[in-house]
Amino acid sequence: MNSYDKLGDHPVVDGADNPAALTLLTARGHVFTKTMGPSGKIDDGDKGWEFKHDVEIVDGLADLSGLLRWLDKERDTFVIRGAVMKTAGTTIRRKSRRNDPERSVVDAPRSWVMVDVDDARGYEVPADWRDRRDEVAREIVAHALPPEFHDAGVIVVWSSSMKPEGGAPKAHLWFWLSRPVWSPELKDWLTDYPVDHAVFQPVQQHYTASPIWTDSNSDEIEDPFGSDRVFLVEGPVVDVPDPLPRKTIQRARSSGSGGDYAQRGGNWKETLALFSDPQKVATPGFLHATRNRLQFQYIRAHFPNDDPAYLKQLLIEEMSKVRPHLTREREADLDARLDDFDRCYDGAREQIDREQNELVDALKGYKERDRLWREKAAAAGPWQGAVSKWFGI
Repeated sequence: MNSYDKLGDHPVVDGADNPAALTLLTARGHVFTKTMGPSGKIDDGDKGWEFKHDVEIVDGLADLSGLLRWLDKERDTFVIRGAVMKTAGTTIRRKSRRNDPERSVVDAPRSWVMVDVDDARGYEVPADWRDRRDEVAREIVAHALPPEFHDAGVIVVWSSSMKPEGGAPKAHLWFWLSRPVWSPELKDWLTDYPVDHAVFQPVQQHYTASPIWTDSNSDEIEDPFGSDRVFLVEGPVVDVPDPLPRKTIQRARSSGSGGDYAQRGGNWKETLALFSDPQKVATPGFLHATRNRLQFQYIRAHFPNDDPAYLKQLLIEEMSKVRPHLTREREADLDARLDDFDRCYDGAREQIDREQNELVDALKGYKERDRLWREKAAAAGPWQGAVSKWFGI
């Protein structure tokens, strides 16, 4: 059950209904990328509230690669999957929830997809990756995604948290698909894979600008990735299965964008304590999956009065206990999980907020049906009224 409208429910701006379209949101004066210093991240960048919108239509993966190279320098702009409604005006806020009167974006099937990879099931990018970029890209895809993606063409955009010397892969992988695919289909298809499922929503940011690198004097310096920040690996389109697997309907309703991490129940304090166990922290895939599970459990326990800063501080304290026992690479993974803590927390909270609204809507529906049954019973004859009273309807 989706809480947002789809293409066809409302008219959209010109070109936005094209499966090859990308919606660009721009907020002049804002910076939608991280600032990196000699010792690591300095600033996460802006969030932004109101945006100008534009539509770019591309002709396949090579054309998309050119657009992404241009967006790499546009720090005030990012991409979303959805289509802006024609009634939204020239300036919008990122809202798509069906019962929100200010909603401005609907879901749309796209011929492209961006997959945010933060963990490739233990695969490490080698230090000499620049000498064999295509091979390394294929290894990341093979470890993180289903077989249909393995030999396909892909645009690799290294994330802000990726280290120039290699290590755990942090990348945005862009693919072209054999047919347009809706956001819920992507969630179903990739729910068992170690990717960020939050991007498969109409309004979720697809960050495209490279990070700002500074020296010890806070002066901006050249990106150490240079022209290797964005590169294209040639190949065919992704052959999308038809129909796609419907895994979400086999799971609890809480699965959604968080996959298994969105499970209900569980003690968040017990999950938090796992981060002080060196053996568990050293296990490939543990940090990403357990951090996400911790966020979902904590938010469910305290929603709507949850405090992300409080949880993040507790996580930092637990991680400090295990740092002396880790390799430099594993410690870098700890830092990466903290770097994207806020972004993933926002995605988890948005999903839980959406679920709460769906439950409220469902309850309203049940109450309305109950009211209609009672009115019908009251208007019925004695026999029908007696049966209705007996069965409580």
